[in-house]
Amino acid sequence: MIGLEELIRLQKAGQPMEKYAALTFDDGYADFLQLARPSLTAALSPCTVFIATGFTGSAFWWEEVSELMAPRQGVEAPLVVDFGGSDRQTFTDLDGADGATSATRAICYRMKAGDQEQIRAVLEQIRGWARDRTSNDSGGRPLAADEIALLSTDDLIEVGAHTVSHGCLGDMAPHDQQTEIERSRATLESIIGEPVKTFSYPNGSYSEETPEIVRQAGFNCACTSRQATYRSGDDCFLIPRVWVPDVGGPAFEKWLSKWIRIKS
Repeated sequence: MIGLEELIRLQKAGQPMEKYAALTFDDGYADFLQLARPSLTAALSPCTVFIATGFTGSAFWWEEVSELMAPRQGVEAPLVVDFGGSDRQTFTDLDGADGATSATRAICYRMKAGDQEQIRAVLEQIRGWARDRTSNDSGGRPLAADEIALLSTDDLIEVGAHTVSHGCLGDMAPHDQQTEIERSRATLESIIGEPVKTFSYPNGSYSEETPEIVRQAGFNCACTSRQATYRSGDDCFLIPRVWVPDVGGPAFEKWLSKWIRIKS
């Protein structure tokens, strides 16, 4: 296990990638401090935490949507959501787990492509429908600025950028992409007091221009959401990753052995 920046350095030096692995965590959830960091520290395992800076001091919008949409008995009124333009949808059967889960996924899928104003508008509609239900931050909380600063003091942890809004860069104009990318880096550098050199594309979304925008912004590499192993000749601004399933014990060992065989 090595850090992401070390992985890139070794690749540029012509080293084979097959014997190395780097851990990354997207978004910047605060529970990383309690659930992941102690185990990683005990194992002396480095990692990179990519942080969407627009959520420091606030909540992830997708967590609020999930909480407000959680199934509850007695929900009779359908939820009508205007996503803008002619995109308007009605959701029913929200008192059961299947209906609520399906609606939540559909709403979050559409919100990913929206700008901040559109996201706020949809949230207000859902809050109005939920009426007596309010978000109590029981879901995943983002890291606060002081927690990000604390992470940066750990020699095993790299802090990386993940845009400001966690929006889909592939749906944005190049100028807006540049703003999202550069502002996220500037905010993180003001918090940790050192250069931020790694980047991750939110939702795995990028356009043909995005990797060059990231490079021009001064980053050394960028991670995608494409499922694959990283090879010696791969573009370091389009690094694929292997997404870890939510399983443990023998099931995790079986999953991991599959990828080890692929790498070897």
